[in-house]
Amino acid sequence: MDQKILYIVVGIAIPVALALCALLLVSLRRSMAVAKLYGGSGRDLRFVCALLRYFLPGGNWRILRSPCLLSDHRGAPPRADLLIIGGGGVLILTVDDRTGHFSTPSTGDWTHWQDGVMTRIPNRFHEGRQYTAVVNGLLVRAGISCPVINLIVLSDDYAAADDLYAENVLTCNQLVPYVQRFCKRGMLSKKTQMRLREVIVSHHVKSRKALEAVDTTAQAGDQKEGFTAADLFDAPAARDADTVVCPACGEKMPARFRVCGVCGTPLGERK
Repeated sequence: MDQKILYIVVGIAIPVALALCALLLVSLRRSMAVAKLYGGSGRDLRFVCALLRYFLPGGNWRILRSPCLLSDHRGAPPRADLLIIGGGGVLILTVDDRTGHFSTPSTGDWTHWQDGVMTRIPNRFHEGRQYTAVVNGLLVRAGISCPVINLIVLSDDYAAADDLYAENVLTCNQLVPYVQRFCKRGMLSKKTQMRLREVIVSHHVKSRKALEAVDTTAQAGDQKEGFTAADLFDAPAARDADTVVCPACGEKMPARFRVCGVCGTPLGERK
């Protein structure tokens, strides 16, 4: 009887011990991976991208690195480093890997201090707003309503910024929990998230191919003047003949648009 009890105890103890060893090994590998990630040199865009891919919940997000999104009337796409699509909507990330202190007003140039030297740099929110307008234009056409948030990421541990617009400027330590909460937020259904990803990824691919085609044409010496994205994404007959001018910002938009893709102003009823 005692031997049977002993066999039962041993039979239970061995699998439990193996399971604990496996958990310990997984935890150790994770700790080493995190230490290696944070110990890497050069906290640039690659570091931020690797950090997000490591910590974000699987299956609840999609990330595009250096996403290219041309608007319907601009030839040059506004800059964005990372675009994240999750349950809360769309996050647009611009990464700055400099150390020092940033003064980050919402308008006007930024000021950067490092080692006692002050320099003026372009406002990083400006292109973010342009990029947000392009994304909003895509969402309006696709019939999707969700938040589109523009963030500036200071990837270096020794960088700091004024706290006036702290909700828009984050360090890497602040970014990970922010994005985790954003991606888990149940604002968009799985079906809507999938549709949103397809819309943006499709436009990203079209934009990349369009710019590559323009580069090839320019190298051949046949690049035509006045190139715009409308020449690529609209039917040839409707490129110039069917446009309207936004009453707020003065930009030309395709007549089929209900709102301006730059500022969001209603363009009136379609004829």
